[in-house]
Amino acid sequence: MEILSLRLKKLLIQNTMKLTKLAIVALAVVAFGSCKNEGSVKKVSSSELSTLEKKASYALGADMAKGIKGQISQYSSQFTDLDSNIIKAAFFEVFNGGTSQLDSATTMATLQEFGEKAMSKKKEKDSVDGIANVEAGKKFIADQMAANPKLVKTASGLVYEVLKEGSGKKPDAKSTVSAIYKGTLTDGTVFDESKGSPVNFPVSGVIKGWTEGLQLMSEGAKYRFIIPAELAYGNQAPSPVIKPGSTLVFEVELVKVQ
Repeated sequence: MEILSLRLKKLLIQNTMKLTKLAIVALAVVAFGSCKNEGSVKKVSSSELSTLEKKASYALGADMAKGIKGQISQYSSQFTDLDSNIIKAAFFEVFNGGTSQLDSATTMATLQEFGEKAMSKKKEKDSVDGIANVEAGKKFIADQMAANPKLVKTASGLVYEVLKEGSGKKPDAKSTVSAIYKGTLTDGTVFDESKGSPVNFPVSGVIKGWTEGLQLMSEGAKYRFIIPAELAYGNQAPSPVIKPGSTLVFEVELVKVQ
């Protein structure tokens, strides 16, 4: 559930750690490649895969190759300054018995410097993109409110519509609730949903817009929330779908207050 703070923290950590993982993967490739490869690599014939152990050996090798190939592709597309041809050449150069032209200390220092530079560039881009997305979100909210008189805006900027009122217990900031929800971007793209099954979470453990909005509801209620960036993820991008400065839209049904 992406709205939970724990999940958000994990996503943000994963997002931030991608650059660190680049260093780890590269070092792993160098370390793995430093094992001397005696003899030339031959193609495995199907007749050789006659036992479970040999099939497992082949499966392991193939899986490692796919993983490394996928990582090269991922990093080359994510960090366009990287040269995929040099990545591949360096891998095979070391894997086939050669010595890395960069020692371990230089490798680590180089990747750390590159990671810091790439992160700085990303922050600058996110800042520019975030400003544009915040402005687009403001226009979306203004247009929605002009078209729908049932929408209400709170002092914080949260916008909500009562789709169905409830009659049960109301949660407070210390409550844990069970809810069914669906989250979309302003263009209707679904980025997270409970798919009809209630999910339990603490009211204080979600984005600000949810924490405020849930406390307006009673058990059995269904609301629509339009949450501006400052009450959602701000200038963070917790997933590839949610961009910096995004305004988010949720339909939430409060099933139970625990």
